[in-house]
Amino acid sequence: PDGLTRAEVEDNIITFIGAGHETTARALGWTLYCLAEAPWERERIEREIDAVLAREPDPTKWLDAMPF
Repeated sequence: PDGLTRAEVEDNIITFIGAGHETTARALGWTLYCLAEAPWERERIEREIDAVLAREPDPTKWLDAMPF
């Protein structure tokens, strides 16, 4: 038969979820570490977020409004 068996599909899903989890966790961990090491940058980001949220009520536009 062509294609994957149900067991193969389930195994691949578990692999994708596991691999994605580690990558996301590492990226988040490094981001938090870098922000802890550079509090002036964290403050700059906080000011930018506060300014955007104060003037833009639509969450779908927040990312485009944040240059940093």
